[in-house]
Amino acid sequence: MAMRDNPAVNGRLRGGGLVAGGVALFLAGAAAGGVAAATVAAPAAHPATIKSCVNVKTRALTVPRAGRSCPRGTSALTWSVRGPAGPKGAIGPAGVPGWGKVVSGPGYHITAPIALASDGSHIWVANFGNQSVTEVKAGDGSFVRNLSGGSYKFSFPASLTFDGSHFWVANFGNKSVTEVNASDGSFVRNLSGGSYNFLGPSSLAFNGSHVWVTNAKNDTVTEVNASDGSFVRNLSGGSYNFGFPQALAFDGSHVWVANGGNDTVTEVNASDGSFVRNLSGGSYNFSNPVALTFDGKHVWVTNLQNNTVTEVNASDGSFVRNLSGGSYNFLQPNALAFDGRHVWVANSGNDSVTEVNASDGSWVRTAAGSSLGLSNPRALVIARQRVWVADNNSGSLTELPPG
Repeated sequence: MAMRDNPAVNGRLRGGGLVAGGVALFLAGAAAGGVAAATVAAPAAHPATIKSCVNVKTRALTVPRAGRSCPRGTSALTWSVRGPAGPKGAIGPAGVPGWGKVVSGPGYHITAPIALASDGSHIWVANFGNQSVTEVKAGDGSFVRNLSGGSYKFSFPASLTFDGSHFWVANFGNKSVTEVNASDGSFVRNLSGGSYNFLGPSSLAFNGSHVWVTNAKNDTVTEVNASDGSFVRNLSGGSYNFGFPQALAFDGSHVWVANGGNDTVTEVNASDGSFVRNLSGGSYNFSNPVALTFDGKHVWVTNLQNNTVTEVNASDGSFVRNLSGGSYNFLQPNALAFDGRHVWVANSGNDSVTEVNASDGSWVRTAAGSSLGLSNPRALVIARQRVWVADNNSGSLTELPPG
């Protein structure tokens, strides 16, 4: 087991466009420019070189005039000496406490993590690579437990959600959903077969009383009663226009579904499962939408195929904005989280996480680089005023502070 507070070296933390020699500098500025500055000391001058001549017989040492060579009967001798030290450079700005904490090591059993969920004090990690779920403390990243085998029936766990007392796991590999007691990790139930119609369950969301499940392989969405796991309904066909549904978000009254297979987003009434609207085309610019989050007013959508993020008004589905290019640095954006002020975007294509101001869509900062542990980031969750990132390739978690 290992947990380390990494100095941000060899990675890149881009803020205000500044990257200095592979050393990550934190600039918490707006897109127009940072508010912090760093003084980089000039490299030390080369040490002075002294040339002399040694008499081959007497070993006497003489120093020739500048530009003159040693006379016959002597051998040239040179050596270097460093001059007096120059004035000490200014101290750079202090780093952000806790920035770049990486949680990893064999004791955690984190392998190809692909989903995260939190109850505020603990974080659960779905390990797609070893059919298990790891629990860590959000306060310090310490290991709590790793669940696997037996009744849990985890099989390529692809998504997690927390219902207030239990957490739920979507098992993409065996067409089931597992419910676990969050207090002690004990098994509650495993749902499969029959009316549930699970097939490639890929994402989960909780609406206060029910758990919603997207079934990517049969283009349906299943609703389950969280209190007892009983079947409520399975939505498909018609106006829903589900096509490889792979992300969910709940806005307080409606459930939103990202359809990666047909570049649309569907809105459903959570109270009865009735269709509200299906958004596509035009300014939305949806292209393989794979992640959703709700910020209290708007729904945000990552578009994996065209490296953009779309913001939609949750009240009427109207287009707000589509973010791309420039400082955003989106590349295969595939996960989202909202911290109360800012929206965070995980970019699996360039090992970075972008922070965006939710109020106006402006760029805040981008964290990137292997020193921060970021390697194919695939999931985000907010806990204890920190942003936690699941690093799929490195089998680790990265903790970042909100801006």
